Amino acid sequence: MARMRTAAIVSFGGPEVLRPMDLPSPSAGPDEVVIRVVAAGVNPVDAQIRCGALAGRREHRFPLVLGREAAGVVEEVGSGVARLRVGDRVWTYHRPRVEHRGTYAECVAVAESEVSRMPSGLLYEEAAAVPCSGLTAWQALHEHGGVLSGSTVVVLGAAGGVGHLAVQLAAEAGARIVAVAAARDHAFVASLGAQHTVDPAADDPGAAIRRLCPQGADLIVDTTGDRRFDGAIAWLAPGGRLVGPAGRTPSTDALGRSVVAFGPRAELSHLDALAERIARGRVRVHVERMWPLADAAAGHRRLEAGGVRGKLVLTL
Repeated sequence: MARMRTAAIVSFGGPEVLRPMDLPSPSAGPDEVVIRVVAAGVNPVDAQIRCGALAGRREHRFPLVLGREAAGVVEEVGSGVARLRVGDRVWTYHRPRVEHRGTYAECVAVAESEVSRMPSGLLYEEAAAVPCSGLTAWQALHEHGGVLSGSTVVVLGAAGGVGHLAVQLAAEAGARIVAVAAARDHAFVASLGAQHTVDPAADDPGAAIRRLCPQGADLIVDTTGDRRFDGAIAWLAPGGRLVGPAGRTPSTDALGRSVVAFGPRAELSHLDALAERIARGRVRVHVERMWPLADAAAGHRRLEAGGVRGKLVLTL
């Protein structure tokens, strides 16, 4: 049986448990494609799975190959696959029913419904950084947030993987953007379309946002899950929405201000919308740093140190 290189874990723990491992190569099921991975994105959810934070909520099986997103080339198609062909340049957001075989691998078998053709002209290393973060940003703004032209959008963690894409998508929608990010990232988020910036280390974010938006913000996109922002619903205008990670508790207050919690899902129309905007130069992805697959633990250490600008990527 053919084997492949992976970065996997056999127990939960810190970055040191993530190690190179040779495992059997996958084959495509009837509705699956096998992707020869060129690059894989590194996301906070990968670290949550690695340390066991999601063990009680999602089934897992060791050895466990981490990774939710990747870009590469279709190597094999199942008998029921009609849309994709061998040789297609693709990207994927892969969320398996059982955490077992992720994208930190030379090859990954994924459902055709999780795979779309990547934007023309984009490097694989850039494309690998988009699906998870891009879908999160798109769905937060358009599906759950109802972003409108002329509305005021606050992005918490605006320089990060989801945040820097959310700023650009909100700008493309015609929103006025307040970016909450470290001072060192203010020029970066301004270059993406943010009209105002707030440094949470130097100013009280709520007070700063009330100065900038006396009536309150229409939408707050929380990309961080940071407890400092637990009271952010108070920064909203009546009827406004705070859209955040799945760990938040959904609620609605007396002024109709609501908290919406969600996790991204694979949606081909959303991936295609992102691809179109990237191909036309309306959205760009920023990769802070790349590591070879064998150094995946180093990528996780950088992720957990915090303050990543854009995304981190593993290359094969």
